[in-house]
Amino acid sequence: MRALLALLPLILTACGLSVPVALELTPYLPPEAASGSHTLPFPAPGSYPAQLEAPTPQGAPVDLSSAQIPGRLESGSLEADLEVRVSGDASPAGQLALQLYLAPEGADLWDAAYALGAPAYIDLAQTQPQTLTVRGALSPAQLEALNARRFRVGLRLEGVAQVQAGGTATLAWQVARAALEGRPAVPTPGRAPQLKGLC
Repeated sequence: MRALLALLPLILTACGLSVPVALELTPYLPPEAASGSHTLPFPAPGSYPAQLEAPTPQGAPVDLSSAQIPGRLESGSLEADLEVRVSGDASPAGQLALQLYLAPEGADLWDAAYALGAPAYIDLAQTQPQTLTVRGALSPAQLEALNARRFRVGLRLEGVAQVQAGGTATLAWQVARAALEGRPAVPTPGRAPQLKGLC
């Protein structure tokens, strides 16, 4: 029964029908993309612009070659939940915008064209864990990257922090969920492989 359910999207696609695809991406994220931390130094009281690209300035590669995705996706969206904690002795105030990016291999990951949805905001004064949700529809270029099964992802944090005394603040984050939803392209009538007795 489980094997039949796993083949159902493939069967429906072969019959010229399209069934939505749901895939949890977190198992495919490399460890450095699934969680991380960064310490911000504040030498003295004042306002400090902050910008951070994570997990590295090049982002992180994602390989979906082993994922069960039937055919090519013609539309899709991604929703990610990130758990963020601010700690340290600087006690900063202000907000940092958190923007998720997804780009094809070889492309400039931080190009605005590859930003996914609107940014979420980290409250630097909040010492309790914060859960931020970022969601957005995939552009044609991002869909092509997903259909190639290899792409890069990254986070950009940007804003201004105010501190009343010198010290440090550490931002720690973890991807709690990253859900891909998509719809496979329906084969052209007359050209789709038909499964005899099923279609």
